[in-house]
This record gives sequence, C-alpha cells and structure tokens, in this order.
Amino acid sequence: MRTGTKSGWVAWLACAVLVVVGCGKGAEEPAAPAGHVEAAGTDEKKAPEDEVKVIGGFEDGTPGAWYGAGAKIAVSDEHATEGKRSLRADLEAGQYPGIGIELRSQDWSKYHVLRFDVYNGRGGTRWFTTRIDAADSKGYSTRFNLEDQTVALRLEPGKNAFEIPIGSLWQGTPESQGIDPTRVKLFRIFFGGLNRPISLYFDNFRLVREAPTGPDRLTIADFDDVPGKVTPSAGTNVSVQPDPEGKGGRTLKLELTPEGNYPGVNIAVPPNWLTYDLLSFNVFCPEAESTPGSMAFKVIDGVGRQQTFSTGLQKGMNVICLPVEAASFTSLGRIRELNLFWGRPNGTLVVYLDDVRLERAGLVSHPSCHNTAAEDDRLAIDFTGLQAGRNTCFMVTAWVPLEAGGYRVVRCNAPSKQQISYGIADDAFEGYAEGKPVRVWAVFLDHGMWFWCETFIPLKPTGQTKLYLDNRTRFGL
Repeated sequence: MRTGTKSGWVAWLACAVLVVVGCGKGAEEPAAPAGHVEAAGTDEKKAPEDEVKVIGGFEDGTPGAWYGAGAKIAVSDEHATEGKRSLRADLEAGQYPGIGIELRSQDWSKYHVLRFDVYNGRGGTRWFTTRIDAADSKGYSTRFNLEDQTVALRLEPGKNAFEIPIGSLWQGTPESQGIDPTRVKLFRIFFGGLNRPISLYFDNFRLVREAPTGPDRLTIADFDDVPGKVTPSAGTNVSVQPDPEGKGGRTLKLELTPEGNYPGVNIAVPPNWLTYDLLSFNVFCPEAESTPGSMAFKVIDGVGRQQTFSTGLQKGMNVICLPVEAASFTSLGRIRELNLFWGRPNGTLVVYLDDVRLERAGLVSHPSCHNTAAEDDRLAIDFTGLQAGRNTCFMVTAWVPLEAGGYRVVRCNAPSKQQISYGIADDAFEGYAEGKPVRVWAVFLDHGMWFWCETFIPLKPTGQTKLYLDNRTRFGL
C-alpha cells in the first residue's frame, strides 16, 4: 500500500527488487518504478564514518591486557584480518579453556556491536561461549552468557567473523538478566569442555557504532512503489491485490493451505539492521474469511543463526511492531532473511500482508530494571495471571515517549523465571510526554520460540498505573 514516503533503497534495492516469486492465480506482477534506484556516484558528499574502538588488534606485538586461561597465548604473523598480526591461542584440553581481557568499567553503551574474527585450522564445527561481566555482576545469573546452541557462537573451519549486538547485553540471555553496558569489566571466550587441544587465531576485537545511512523509515516491501522480493513457502498461494480495506494501493494476499507444513513467505531484507529500532509490518485478517489467530516469524542471519517469534492476531488490521534488539541473538549487521509462517491449517486461511519496514525511533537508554513491582513505582507490570510454560523469566521492554521527541527505553529482566512482576520507578519518566501512551513489549522463551505481545498503556496523571498481562491469546498461545 502506498504510504506517501519514499524508501530510498539505493544500492541494496538495485540487486533485490523483484516481483513476487511463484504467485498463485490472479497474481499481478508490478514492475519496479522507473527511476526508483539512485545512481551510484552522483552524490559528492563524503559518506558518514563508523566510530570504532579497538580492544584487541595486537599490532604492537604484545597481547596487551589479554590473557589465556587453560591456554597459551602469543602474538602471531599468521591469519591476521586487520593489519599484520593476530593473537594465537593454544587451548588445552579441559573444562573451560579460552582467552579473556579485564577492563576498567568500559562504556560500551554508545556502540551498536562488538565484532571479532577467529581462524580455526581444524575441521568440524564447534560451539563456544562468550561471557561479559558488568561492574556489578555477582555470579552466573547477573552476567551475560552466550552458551547454549540457542544463542552461542558457532565456529566453523577456516575464517570466522562474529558479532554480538550491544542490545543483547541489555536484554539478557535465557538464563541470566541483562547487564549494564556502561560498566563492562570482563570479556571472555571459552569452550565448555574441550576433548583435545586446538590452536585458534583471534584478531580485530572492536566496538563499532555504525553511521546511520538510508532513510529513517526504510520500506522493504509495500507492493506498490517497493514490490520487494517475496518467495512463498509450500502450501502458500500469493497474489498482489487491491487493498482489502478500500484505502487504495495494493497488498499481498496470502492463502495458507494444508498442503504445506508451515505455509508463509520468505522476504529478502537489507542486511544491516543495526541503526534501526523497529521492525514493523501490517497483517490484515478479513472478517468474511477464515483467518489464523496467531502468526510466527523468523529473523535469520548470514550464518544461519535465527530467532523465532510468535504473537497473536485478531480480525481486522494488525500492526505488528517489534524492537529490532529483540532479535539481537542473531547478527543484526548481517541479516539474510525474514520468514513469516503459520502452522499447518485444517483448511485454507487468508491474510493480507503490507508495508514491511524498518524504522528509527530516536531511542535513549535507561538503566535496566530487575526489581519486582513496589507500591511507589510509576508503572507496575504483572504477569501473575498468565499461565504459560517457559524456559526464561518474563521480559519487558518499555518505550516512554518524551516531550523532546523519541523514547526512553527501559528493559526489565530478571535472573529467575520465578519473578512475575516488574516496577518502573519515577526517574524513568523524567521528561515524559504526558497524555501519550507508553509502548510495552512483553516476551518470554519457550522451547525455542519467543512469545510476545505489544501493549499501549496510558499512564495516570498521578499515582501508579498497573498493567496486567494475563491473556494467552495475545502472545500467540
């Protein structure tokens, strides 16, 4: 559907804009709009530069503050990815061999991502753990741990390039609460049980703040000006149709049939999401048709890491919005695909898809909240009535609208899944744009699926506002 704004896809769109592939009967094939792709080299302005902080380059010929634990380390002239030197680590067989660096309460919060490179001369795939401690970390549940295959990093033979979005530090992991990225004191990489010695080469540990490029609202597919590249899965018939609400423009009609185990569509996306705050798309469920009560989608990166999300649907228009950092257990600078899918239906179900987009929202981070709700908190969020199996605590991301524009972000998470409420205190609402609702996303992990819902909650002028999240269907359960 036309939205009145231009997407400015530039170079990525030049290689990705296609009509819908494999459409069902009655499909239209819109041509790419003339002149939509900007010509390269026409702008003489210098492109904005990324801000980079190197925490391990080894070009001075020494390991610096890096150390080995169950490993011997030395600077090497082999397998450097930046400059001429790397760090060789000869890891011994044992329980937790690896390397690390102790930091003096470094502020990583202004960066988008931590990146580093590893060369593995051995065959076979291995999974390794990354551990990051903040100044106030006091044990396993209060530090950042990427260790099981849901979130761990996969080491392949040869060259490997890794990234950890800083958003994942705020969010926490399935078995630990989020940490404060303004006070990072320790970073370690290690293997949880190594059966035989192995030599690895590490290089170019750096924090990167990406310079924003492209529009603040980047349209991926609207089936008018930006047809996108959409491929249907088995059991899915797709066709471009007029807007079912009669508002003009076109949308993509999906007929989900029992012929496929997971009918849906795969959507090609721009690879770098790091400077965007929100993934959004519209799903319309017509009153006169049989429609699903929930949907799921996967965010898949270039090395196959993925996160799967599920949320509820209702009749009429559903504006699906999820903070990009919710998918930060993938490599957000190297996203490959967005896959929307449904479980195998008993009969044909119909939905309409429109306006797939990435957006910037002007976010300012606030310290994370780990406490249960108290009487003097401005906003209390309560999950007491939500009966749901889960592998994690309930997590919350709240966006507080500000008078100056943009939002203040408060992440709520806990080290134990026994916690069923959070309280956000008055200081998070300094400069709050009175009268505007707070956007609240609640999420939890169960058997590899992140179930979530979004709520707009208007705050009382004074006293405490309480949000009770007890409706299973809103989470897609």
